[in-house]
Amino acid sequence: MSIRGACVLRVAALAAIAILLIHRAAYAQASGAPDSLLQAGGTKVFLDMPATYHDYIKTEIPYVNYVRDRALAQVHVLLTEETTGSGGARYTLSLIGRQEFSGIDDTLSFCTEPSQSEEIVRNTIVVLLKRGLMRYVEKTPVADFITISYARRAAAAAATDKWDYWVFSLSSGGYMQGEKTWDNMSLWNYVTANRVTPELKTELSIGANYSEDNYDYSSSTVTSITRSQYFDGLVVKSIDDHWSYGLSAGLSASSYDNTELSAYVGPAVEYDIFPYSACTRRQLRVLYQVYYKHVRYMEETIYGKLLQDLGKQSLSVTCMAKERWGSVTTSLSGSNYFYDFRKNRLTLSGDISLNLAKGFSFTLSGYAYMIHDLISPAKGEASYEDVLLRRKQIDTQYRYYSSFGLQYSFGSIYSNVVNPRFGN
Repeated sequence: MSIRGACVLRVAALAAIAILLIHRAAYAQASGAPDSLLQAGGTKVFLDMPATYHDYIKTEIPYVNYVRDRALAQVHVLLTEETTGSGGARYTLSLIGRQEFSGIDDTLSFCTEPSQSEEIVRNTIVVLLKRGLMRYVEKTPVADFITISYARRAAAAAATDKWDYWVFSLSSGGYMQGEKTWDNMSLWNYVTANRVTPELKTELSIGANYSEDNYDYSSSTVTSITRSQYFDGLVVKSIDDHWSYGLSAGLSASSYDNTELSAYVGPAVEYDIFPYSACTRRQLRVLYQVYYKHVRYMEETIYGKLLQDLGKQSLSVTCMAKERWGSVTTSLSGSNYFYDFRKNRLTLSGDISLNLAKGFSFTLSGYAYMIHDLISPAKGEASYEDVLLRRKQIDTQYRYYSSFGLQYSFGSIYSNVVNPRFGN
């Protein structure tokens, strides 16, 4: 072994010894802290929510045990989120009792405005969690170290909404990127107007997109430009906690889809097997829609059309569930044109996360289309540039995307400690 190699080994050995001594000293200091009561009798809590909230919750609520596996928990805390009519969010905290707390459940919720910061959201989550966890903590020895205070607040005055629940949003932006032989510029603009009440839901949006790519090859430059504009409108009326009906309409134009103008309008009806009030935890919705569509094409299509009037129907089944065993969101839909039932499409999409066993989880997501209803591609053979740059829709019979993953974790069941040094 060379002298340089021997020096490197000595330095590595000294560094390892130093790290070990630091770890032993830190452990000795930590073992003297009064955590024995907490680990022996504290409520075991599993946080089923985005990891961005974990450190803050553990810091603000230190009197329970946070476990890394839901199978070890006495209380499973499930956070779900739904967008509200104002553009904010409605957060629901479901506290699910397990083991000796089985059957002791609770549900807490709050709403946020679009302009409220993440700090307000996580602080409100902590406030509600403190209240919700008390019914479990008070049954453990840790309850002897808990005190409760009361701060009286003035009664809230009734608020009037001068906007009548309408919420408007305007957005304009873009980006540029590039390198020596390629550059891209994309721009977008859109406006939305939404009004959501328990009885009626109205959503309106209008927008435009522009994208340009330039490729330098040898002594020539190839430019690819795509443009699109759209307007979409939807009105949905609630019938009861399971039924609703509505009407949708829209206009669009797209250089990629070879459409100079596409207009549609049609009614729809939906039935949710679960009540709509349980939408944050579970849904099983069946949606049927029929609509009339008028299309004017930019170029003659593969079927020799420049103008077309079409009738179409679609049926979709969507399932969403978020439970202790994991979560699943999947949708199966089919559609066809009335003038030729062979012009149809079948779509399957989903996102699944399953907790198969202690510490072992599986995730799967993706979509697949069986496509037999493309009637807009331009007539004639696509150019070499159109195919490579994907600037025009090419006739196809399928499209798919998928991803999957497996994860297994083991070791200490406790995850109470927060240490932000050198990042998380």
